[in-house]
Amino acid sequence: MGRKEENIKKAEALVHRKDRIRNIGTAAHIDHGKCNAPETRVWVNGQWIRAEDLWSRFANRRPVPNSYDADVRDVREDSLWTRSLDLRSGNTGFAQITHAWRLRATEPLVAIETRDGRRIRTTPEHRYVVANQDGLVLREARALSKGDFLAVPRRLPSRDDERDWDDLEEAMLQRLTSDPRFQFHLSRTSGSAQQRAGPLRGEDLITIGGGHVSSDLFREIEAVSVRGPGIRGRASRSIRLPNRGELEGFFWLLGLMYGDGDGLARIHMADDEMIGRARDVVNRLTSCATITRYPARVAHLNPGSTAFMRLLQVVFGYPDRRKARSIRVPDLLYTAPLPLAAAFVRGYFDADGTVERTRSAITATSVSEEFLDGLQLLLLRFGIRAILRRQRAKNTLYVSGKRNLERLPLFSDLDKATLQRKLEGEASTSYVIDLLPVDWRRLAPNDYKSRFYMAAGQRPSARSLLTMADVDLSTVDALLSDDLSFVEVKDIRRSAAEWVYDFSVPGPQNFVAEGLFIHNTTLSDSLIAGAGMISEELAGQQLFMDYDEQEQARGITINAAIASMVHEFEGEQYLINLIDTPGHVDFGGDVTRAMRAIDGVIILVDSVEGVMPQTETVIRQALKERVRPVLFINKVDRLVNELKITPEQMQQRLTKIITEVNARIRKLLPDELREKWSLNVESGNVAFGSAFHKWAISVPFMKRTGITFRDIYKHCNEGTMKELAKKAPLHHIVLDMVIRHLPNPLEAQKIRIPIIWKGEPESPLAKAMLSVDENGPVAYMVTKIIVDPQAGEVAAGRLFSGKVRRGQELWVIGMPKAQRAQTVAMIVGPDRIPVEEIDAGNVVAVVGLKDAVAGSTVSDDREMQPFEKIVHYSDPVVTVAIEAKSTQDLPKLVEVLRLIAKADPSIQVEINQETGEHLMSGMGELHLEITIYRIQHDYKIPVVTSTPIVVYREGVAGKGGPFEGKSPNKHNRFYFAVEPLEPAVVQAIRAGEIPSGQRIKDPKGLAKKLEELGMPREEAKNIVWIQDTNVLVDATKGVQYLHETMELIRQSFIEEATRKGPLSGEKLMGVKVLLDDAKLHEDSVHRGPAQVIPATWRAIYGAMCQAGRILLEPIQKVFVNVPQDLMGSVIGDLQGRRGVIEDIGQEGDHVIVNAKVPVAEMFGFATAIRSATQGRALWSTENSGFEPVPDSLQPEVVRAIRTRKGLPPEPYDEAYYAS
Repeated sequence: MGRKEENIKKAEALVHRKDRIRNIGTAAHIDHGKCNAPETRVWVNGQWIRAEDLWSRFANRRPVPNSYDADVRDVREDSLWTRSLDLRSGNTGFAQITHAWRLRATEPLVAIETRDGRRIRTTPEHRYVVANQDGLVLREARALSKGDFLAVPRRLPSRDDERDWDDLEEAMLQRLTSDPRFQFHLSRTSGSAQQRAGPLRGEDLITIGGGHVSSDLFREIEAVSVRGPGIRGRASRSIRLPNRGELEGFFWLLGLMYGDGDGLARIHMADDEMIGRARDVVNRLTSCATITRYPARVAHLNPGSTAFMRLLQVVFGYPDRRKARSIRVPDLLYTAPLPLAAAFVRGYFDADGTVERTRSAITATSVSEEFLDGLQLLLLRFGIRAILRRQRAKNTLYVSGKRNLERLPLFSDLDKATLQRKLEGEASTSYVIDLLPVDWRRLAPNDYKSRFYMAAGQRPSARSLLTMADVDLSTVDALLSDDLSFVEVKDIRRSAAEWVYDFSVPGPQNFVAEGLFIHNTTLSDSLIAGAGMISEELAGQQLFMDYDEQEQARGITINAAIASMVHEFEGEQYLINLIDTPGHVDFGGDVTRAMRAIDGVIILVDSVEGVMPQTETVIRQALKERVRPVLFINKVDRLVNELKITPEQMQQRLTKIITEVNARIRKLLPDELREKWSLNVESGNVAFGSAFHKWAISVPFMKRTGITFRDIYKHCNEGTMKELAKKAPLHHIVLDMVIRHLPNPLEAQKIRIPIIWKGEPESPLAKAMLSVDENGPVAYMVTKIIVDPQAGEVAAGRLFSGKVRRGQELWVIGMPKAQRAQTVAMIVGPDRIPVEEIDAGNVVAVVGLKDAVAGSTVSDDREMQPFEKIVHYSDPVVTVAIEAKSTQDLPKLVEVLRLIAKADPSIQVEINQETGEHLMSGMGELHLEITIYRIQHDYKIPVVTSTPIVVYREGVAGKGGPFEGKSPNKHNRFYFAVEPLEPAVVQAIRAGEIPSGQRIKDPKGLAKKLEELGMPREEAKNIVWIQDTNVLVDATKGVQYLHETMELIRQSFIEEATRKGPLSGEKLMGVKVLLDDAKLHEDSVHRGPAQVIPATWRAIYGAMCQAGRILLEPIQKVFVNVPQDLMGSVIGDLQGRRGVIEDIGQEGDHVIVNAKVPVAEMFGFATAIRSATQGRALWSTENSGFEPVPDSLQPEVVRAIRTRKGLPPEPYDEAYYAS
């Protein structure tokens, strides 16, 4: 019997021991998603695919249920494999991606650059694998510091490095057939040739292949030609496709061209032998290659065939213009047979590679940063971890270190190959790649060499450690893995993005992106692991409590999940029924209902973020239900790793949190409970720790063990929390606290029953509930309805008295018929464990109560007085209008809305029978999104809904600037001015008459159009970029080096300034930005992106401050058709919503009121107008653009937006941007 099954047996035995039962909940605010930027390349099936592109492949697929604020797709059937790291062993292996998801970024991303040149952007919560003294640990991006060492893959093999070459030939032919200019000539002996005579087009080949192309068909092609205007003579000659024996030479030639070729596929080289060999390779395919030699110039090889050049472009993406800057590593190379990838690498290094003995490295240079970036990733196929130095005019790739040099393909040139072999023999380890981030003093304290290396400030390599005496490798086994290298974090900065993406990998929960390992929880899972229900190794990875498909993909708790577990305390077994409640405010209704089922709650507070509004709401809900709280302060490691505070400051912050929570508890408690239930660290009802790292402490535990805050600080600071988790395991400390301080049902119900049930206090039922009598009447409160695909509706809740048996007849109070309990079960996450009966005091699931809703009272006594109604502290705040696309679905929609309201009382549904409009209100946007999804996908009803989101924009009231923006190094200055863009220009852009977001193709035509619309001529002639309805104008005169810098200015304008304005972080609208002047450093090194981009957006923001920033809100036109005698009620309601009445018309005995109303004021309008007109009004709306928020309201709205985004409440003034 497994550990889980053994504990389930124990739980079944304990359901009768009321003194050994604890019904508890956990409650906390939500964590943000752990995601990657759109451009992040993820290693999938051997390819490097941008996160945005990978997700887009599945965008049209049915979303996963409960998507909430994310678009999630199930990709388990798509066989997407990535490389994943086992943190315990340090070994890597293949792991499957199960879900792909996207959501809108809510805060700036953390951009990381490592010392080997890799770059990646993730959300602050995304975790990296960090190597330190204790091996491999996980650390959030926001907690990383410069100097941290990340574990990275040294080698990324394909799942089958000896992959059938057929795949490559099929891929090549597939691309060729997609180009209509190619014509194909099949061999006369080919069976396929019998079917068609003469040259064939690509679509003909696909037809011959039965709808697809194959490697067999590839081999039947005798020649390929290109036809089109201007292609004649030698250039029109057909070519032969390379056969298996020729592919390696062809790929070598391809590498040579990427190094020394031009946009016409000509190779320019001084090496006569090399260019002669290249000609031979070309001639095997074209028979028309020529070499031309010029005096005092290098020779060039001309393939002499348009078909050959076109093949390179179509199959490999070879650029036809600006080749040097435009080349990219062909994507076929990442999955091509390894010998072919090696041939390409050899060819490229033959052209552009250099053996630099002074650097002990082989280097290659290119002006194309993207090419070398891709080449660095390609070399991982060979187990080569190269170093990329990125520079504006000259990027360099370095291969150094003995392990890397041994795996690099040899140069073709004999002299270079000799130097390469000599360099291999002389090389040792790479300082950047091969050294371990460990301390000699701990690993080899007695070896004389360790003292020498320590004095020199050097780190050891794996090889050096293994040759030393008395080395203690017990803590660093994982670091010695051949699969890993360790690179230092070189730079950390913040960066903006609109969308972010992530990919779920069960088990190890990490994958390779941009050549790094990145990780994708938590208190409930760690508690259950400690109780033996899931393995401790999976706790925090498996997301056991988040068993909903979307919860596991998204990494948040949405529904109140229930689990029963067994914990041993002071030699006795205890049954703990744990409800992990949602943290998201939109699902607060689940929290409220969960409080009725539990007797105690663990309040979770983030040590850095402190007490949040949701925390106070949870405390209020708990105390109203007389649910006793204890406190767990989570993520204490963040205080050390992020805030860098001292042990004394850590104690002060923890004390402050305890004081704040205590103040809220004491304020809401009655006198008789105030002292008893207050938090007291000395008594042990407060614990601190890290749910993710699975450690916790309390003051009694510290006194008992001698652990101090300084010890905690040291473990966090040194990253040795695995050791701390062994000394102070989370589940022991927290569950001990639960058993010691939270009441059992016998104690709790004496306090709770008088609050939640108002029946006769001396009645048999009252006495049975107060004493938790299993022989009394059944008193069962349903707190949740779970819709199960197999079992149907499952009622889950708390049994306060009596005993529920399988097959028992029960009454849902208020319903006319008794119903039979078909199944009685305990709940463990996604599993229901059937039992014959469960006694009072337990949380129980019952199948068969068809009439029950969340909040129902169930009893075996039909006349039982029901429990008090569950009161929600948060009323629905967002309303959408929802209609069936087809009138035939209207009755079905009405029934579905009734079922939804039954399962989730937080949803309020009102139906206006006269207008056919259904008004659905919820706790927030996410709450409604899930409901709308269920209607459309679970119940198969196509619906149309209104949009409940208010989108604001930012603009300027007048002119401002020129405002000076200084680069961080103070070597560059930019002077920007801003003013409102001419309204006619804004309208033209919105109407699509003037393109935006793209390169200006016809500057003269654009200037003429803008001048006609009222823009001054000089400005119209110098437009740099149009982004949405914002324009960047170059108004400078004769600024040196500006042309070289303008691309960065444009980038800052697009990606920073217009995307998030200075007022509230909303997009800009209708702003003209003029670059008035600039003073630039003569050396380009001093005016790179890190200097120009921030100086640009800060100057634009400063100018906007001077111009007067305004917030623009969306406006709707509202048309209400209402009987004349009710007109006053309609007008009064509209004006009360800041509406402006524009016209009142009359049609018979009805009037039509036309008004303009801000969208922000329209929530709840349907309900209000229905009430005011007794349902006799017909109304509709349409968008009417944006208008400024009134001056009197703007500060309040801005503060609300900024607070919601986590920004300081007040926007910065111009002095801030001038600093």
